[in-house]
Amino acid sequence: MKINNKTKLFLSISSTPGNTGAKFHNFYYKKFKLNNVYFPIKLNNLSNINFLKDNDSIGGFSVSMPFKEKIIKHIEYLDKISKKTKSVNTVKVKNNRFFGFNTDYYGVKDIFKIYNLKNNKSILLLGNGGMANTIRILLNDLKFKKIHYSSRNPKRYKNWNINKKNLIDWSKRGFSKKYDLLINATPLGMWNNNNLPVPKSNIKNFEVILDCAVNDKSKLRYETKMLKKKYIPGSELTKYQAKHQFKIYTGKKISS
Repeated sequence: MKINNKTKLFLSISSTPGNTGAKFHNFYYKKFKLNNVYFPIKLNNLSNINFLKDNDSIGGFSVSMPFKEKIIKHIEYLDKISKKTKSVNTVKVKNNRFFGFNTDYYGVKDIFKIYNLKNNKSILLLGNGGMANTIRILLNDLKFKKIHYSSRNPKRYKNWNINKKNLIDWSKRGFSKKYDLLINATPLGMWNNNNLPVPKSNIKNFEVILDCAVNDKSKLRYETKMLKKKYIPGSELTKYQAKHQFKIYTGKKISS
């Protein structure tokens, strides 16, 4: 493909951009012979984001931490899941307007189906940002009952509809109870913050770990593999949400 004046540009905006999304989208743009290019950019804030509405070359952009909740005030149309979760990770630009979607919801749902994670499983969900809240709502929609929550900033739980008895102090996460599933929806473990979200000695208390942090060299991945536990990497979650994202951007479905 040659870049020309008809090329559609798709962006990924984040304070700490990675390359996973760019590799995925550009691979399939080439496969489907689309005149599109996708690349990540670093933003410190959203103050000038409306500029993208007035640029006919921009087809859309994906949204990563810490903008998934902040972007909403700039969007004219939200799909039903974005309204429900108050979080957007996908924006399509059309007719000088922003259309917001949440494909994280469907990506995690795909993961649960593929790995046969039934709603009788016990879960510890770490974090309470946009991604964690999306997962909380999905778990409720799937009728999971045995869920505990833990975060370094417990004040943010005040807007969540959860029972206080299900909150675990951050200093006690994973110590006193075994769970079927740990979901890390915090920035801990990303390439720029490669720290364990739970103490090393507590990883044995989880049968399966779903890590939303995208970093194939994360300490959590390494320690989990050493214990021969099932580890689902953030890069796999990114792939499944990106399939839904790709269809929104292009109207084409990725079957494989």
